[in-house]
Amino acid sequence: MINTLFALVCALFSSMQSVFTKTGAKKCPNSKSMSFNAFKTGTAFLVFLIFCLIRGVTLHIPSAIYATIYALFLVTSTFCGYMALAIGSMALSSLIASYSVVIPVIYGFTVLGEELYPIRLIGLALLLISLFIFTKRDDNKNTGKLWALFIGIAVGESNGVRFLR
Repeated sequence: MINTLFALVCALFSSMQSVFTKTGAKKCPNSKSMSFNAFKTGTAFLVFLIFCLIRGVTLHIPSAIYATIYALFLVTSTFCGYMALAIGSMALSSLIASYSVVIPVIYGFTVLGEELYPIRLIGLALLLISLFIFTKRDDNKNTGKLWALFIGIAVGESNGVRFLR
């Protein structure tokens, strides 16, 4: 019963978010997406704080430190990914960001001694082929040093988030 109620409340809030997002976009077409996302995040945090005060949640210091580090990794990764998309090619940025799943696989079989299955080799080969084919195209705009820095931080930080989980 509680799970059903929770699902209904989540669906209601998700619908409300979509309605408010559309209304806000129509009223303020020149607003920046970063400020809008900051407002959404701040509002969600405020609701969380009110819930914690009502329920009398106690703070577990090691969990709070872990959550703070996790949040910093996630925010940094998201921001740098956004900046990489704003500066350079969306297709190339997305392709390289998808490579962040490759690093844990390589770490697993090189450092942890995990077994390397043929399907993983095929997947790695296809990712390398896609990167090779895509970089041969001439329409990659503005993939300079700043873009490389942002995409590198986004990939590195997303792996930091993945390793913290």
